[in-house]
Amino acid sequence: MALPWFRLYSEFLDDPKVQFMPEHMRYRLVALLCSRCKTPDLNDQVIAFQWRIPVAEVEETKALFIEQGFIDENWAVLKWDKRQFLSDDVTARVQKFRAGETTLKRYMKRSNVVSCNTPDTDTEAEQTNAPMKRYF
Repeated sequence: MALPWFRLYSEFLDDPKVQFMPEHMRYRLVALLCSRCKTPDLNDQVIAFQWRIPVAEVEETKALFIEQGFIDENWAVLKWDKRQFLSDDVTARVQKFRAGETTLKRYMKRSNVVSCNTPDTDTEAEQTNAPMKRYF
């Protein structure tokens, strides 16, 4: 299942395999992760189009990424499933939670609206003795 996001761990900044690559290759590694989110079955032509680079540069990038252990021969990102697990897809959990709530209750909770059925804590005597507020 494709997701519109992926995890990028902070170790990316300190990983020697990543940081010893030229800057444009580090960008391409992030672009690869983006591409993997959009298109699980990648190939040289798809990558060339998505990254707007010639196929010759795609082949050079592929060779480096294979050497570094980021991908296999088919552009499959190694350890993708380990790091990009689907537990954050909370749609089913949220739907189950919302099924128990009405739209009005959700609105009131989100807006901090007090229900009309809630008894007021101020008494009439306190309200009449309170100084009048000026709004101008």
